[in-house]
Amino acid sequence: MNETGGTNPIMKATDTQNVTVHVRAIRQMPGGEMDQMETTASGILRTRGNRRYLFYSEKSEDGAETRTVVKFDQRSAQLTRNGQISSVFVFDEAQHCRSSYTAPLTSFLVDIDTERYLLEEDEQHLRLTIHYRLSVEGSSPAGCQTEIKIRLL
Repeated sequence: MNETGGTNPIMKATDTQNVTVHVRAIRQMPGGEMDQMETTASGILRTRGNRRYLFYSEKSEDGAETRTVVKFDQRSAQLTRNGQISSVFVFDEAQHCRSSYTAPLTSFLVDIDTERYLLEEDEQHLRLTIHYRLSVEGSSPAGCQTEIKIRLL
C-alpha cells in the first residue's frame, strides 16, 4: 500500500473509474454508547492531479436520495452531502470545522476536530480512515471513526 503521497499507478491524472463504495461510520458517545452506520453504493471516482473526487448516492427507506461528493488527497477530505441530508464536513488535522447538518425536520451545528487522517491505496482499492471528535450544538464531543473503502471496477 502506498502511504507516502504517491498516486495510484493505474490511474492517470484525469481518469474516471466506476467503483463500489463501502462506508462505515462509528460514533462513541461520552457515556460509552456506540452508534454505527454502514452503507454500500455504486459510484464514480475521478482523479485530477493529486486530488480525487468520489461521487455516490444513497436512498433512504422512503426512497429519498442523498448525493455525496468526497474531495480528498493525502492530507485532507471534504465530504459534501445534498438531498434528504445536507452537510459539508472538512477533515483536516490542521483545521477545525464548524458546519450545519440538515436532515428531515431538524438542523443543527456540528464541530469537527480531526485527530488522524490516513489514505491508503493499492492497485484496486483506496481506503480513507478518519478519526475525529464530533460535537453537536456544543455538547460533549463524541469519538468518531469513518472508513470509506473504494474498490475500482
